[in-house]
Amino acid sequence: LEGFEAQCAGVLEQAARQRRVGFMVGNRDFLLGDAMLAGCGVIALPDPTLLARVADSVRGQQELFARTGAVHAAAAFDAQGGVDVVREDIGRHNAVDKVVGHLLLARRMPAHGLGLFVSSRASFEMVQKTAAAGIGALAAVSAPTRLAVETARSLGVALAGFVRGDDAVAYAFPERFVFPTSLL
Repeated sequence: LEGFEAQCAGVLEQAARQRRVGFMVGNRDFLLGDAMLAGCGVIALPDPTLLARVADSVRGQQELFARTGAVHAAAAFDAQGGVDVVREDIGRHNAVDKVVGHLLLARRMPAHGLGLFVSSRASFEMVQKTAAAGIGALAAVSAPTRLAVETARSLGVALAGFVRGDDAVAYAFPERFVFPTSLL
């Protein structure tokens, strides 16, 4: 992963110049420059059941979803499957923004060593926010869009979709996930 991290930093630096990678918290825009994006957050997930455990943990913390059945969740998690922060919102992008905002306000950005889980499909905007926050992996309950897969590959973000039970599909950087061989 050492060589990959150096390669990833170059990709993110180029993306920052070309695409103005950034995110919004409240009514403030944050554009991340070279210094913040350097050394993007590479995360390797060594346990094939890790994503399932993360999904179960997030579901158990979705209080608003339990009452309404009508909101999305986003969560930051570590390489051991520990769920750090869970946020819910009626808008899936807003849930991601709340997690990123929490990490920013807690002065934990770039968020190296963390992954991002979403209880929805993964869009290219979510991939961009993941990379901008320095998070190395995005896992989604549903499918990513084609543009999300392309964006993940270009920004160095490991991307998994269809995270359900012990199943998942890796779309970008599968070597950073460990899945049962039947899923590869």
